[in-house]
Order: sequence, then C-alpha cells, then structure tokens
Amino acid sequence: MEKITTGIKDLDSLIDSAHIGDNMVWETEAGTSEDIFIQNFMALTASRQEKEKTTRHFLSSMKQSALIFRTS
Repeated sequence: MEKITTGIKDLDSLIDSAHIGDNMVWETEAGTSEDIFIQNFMALTASRQEKEKTTRHFLSSMKQSALIFRTS
C-alpha cells in the first residue's frame, strides 16, 4: 500500500507512516496544537489532488454518516 506522510517525520516513523485507506481517529480539544495538526494533515492530503478525500468531501461524508462534531 502507498504510504502518505502526516507532515511530522517523527510521527511517520512511529506509526510507519499512514497508508491510503487507513482509518485514523483523532480526538482533540478545539484550538489545541493537536487540532491544528489535524487541520494541517487534512490540508496536506487535499493538496495532493489524488484520490484521497478533500476536507469538503470528508465533512460531507461525516454529515451523511450522522457523526457529530463537538467543540467543547
């Protein structure tokens, strides 16, 4: 499977990089450095302009799946 970067070399090394099709779950508080990391990771993925999901498609999929985003 093709590996993709998280944008953080040490994290890529720790998890042996992400792979297209991986299911990654992150739980953070809004506005934290972790939240910013996730936004940057999604932007990096979308900028590749390949088959990975863009942020808009990701959010649309979450709404269709009835998942709720919390910011508390």
